[in-house]
Amino acid sequence: GSYKQISIPDPDENIFPPCIKLLLNGSKQDGRKRALFLLMNFFKSLGVSDEGIERRIEEWNKKNYSPLKKGYIQSQLIWYKRNSARLPPNCDKPNYQELNVCKPDELCRQIKNPINYAFKKYFRKR
Repeated sequence: GSYKQISIPDPDENIFPPCIKLLLNGSKQDGRKRALFLLMNFFKSLGVSDEGIERRIEEWNKKNYSPLKKGYIQSQLIWYKRNSARLPPNCDKPNYQELNVCKPDELCRQIKNPINYAFKKYFRKR
């Protein structure tokens, strides 16, 4: 896909789609590992630096009803560092509904993937 050529190393949360913003508020119940998977794929696909991802994930983890163990997060971070970016699942996948974060706004109707949302918003602002 074309997303590889563009990167937004330090994105502002204003460009994140509603699902990602909601995920970043932390999990009130189970679903933290799935949320982590979605956030990691999202940040990595945007081109956020490894340090940036780590910082954002740490902030997110503090907001969880029960933070994930540091060792688990570290192992995930290491795995994502070694592997190339994979897009988060498309919006029509059950992931977002299951985590109760699919709350579409106007722009959501025009996109298939949370990454497209961020890029559209980012380039609109420029």
